[in-house]
Amino acid sequence: MSFSATKFIFNDIPSETFGLICAQMSSGGENTSSAGSSVDIVEEYLYRRSKPYFYGTKFSSKLQFSMSVFRETPISRLELESIEQWLFGHRNYKKLQILQCDMYDVYFNCILNEGNVIAVGNEIFGVQCMVVCDAPWGWGKEIKKTYTTVSSGTIINFVNRSDDNFYLYPTIELHSPTYQTDVIIRNITDNNRESTFTNLKSDETVTIDCELKIVESDRADIINRFDGTYFRLLGGNNRLQVFGNLSEFSIIYTPARKVGS
Repeated sequence: MSFSATKFIFNDIPSETFGLICAQMSSGGENTSSAGSSVDIVEEYLYRRSKPYFYGTKFSSKLQFSMSVFRETPISRLELESIEQWLFGHRNYKKLQILQCDMYDVYFNCILNEGNVIAVGNEIFGVQCMVVCDAPWGWGKEIKKTYTTVSSGTIINFVNRSDDNFYLYPTIELHSPTYQTDVIIRNITDNNRESTFTNLKSDETVTIDCELKIVESDRADIINRFDGTYFRLLGGNNRLQVFGNLSEFSIIYTPARKVGS
């Protein structure tokens, strides 16, 4: 692996608990590794046409990289059992954080697979595995931006700081004032795309996971008061406009981080 750090945290347990460090069995000069985010080009060739029709791109694989961890002193079979229970065999993704100065706000949501014991002679000194991530990249710390006392016609300049170049579907939270109101959230940058909520109740709190398309409220019948157009953001700066009044409007998302491996 090409990280410069030697310490890491996996599943909330630091590597120091077992005295382990990230390392390589041998060192060399030039080193290459995956940068992540490779895409497949979707296009079609037609008869008598030299240039194909381009339809777009799609991610065909997740970020994967190998990781080796060692200890300076031999590892007993009993210690190895504890290490393997910590690292391997999980039924869902766990957080892996490499404790490197330029990556302290980055983690990989991953499963450690293909674990192998590394031995020198008859002594065990470490394990090697494949880190299989849940996406073509790592993740940063959750970002939440809250705007208070939003009046009708308010313009909001919101910067999407995710490294993913495609649409970002965040979670949004709306809290209405002490009277009923209709609310439209327009993304001017995204061809004036609008998400509309009608007849929000007094002091109602609405939460919309725009990626999973889950709409929740502390009042009844919210799904019939939402037009079904889920809010989304373009990469970089987005110019938003809110029609209707809100006591609070929040945008929440976890940014993609293309740090490679």
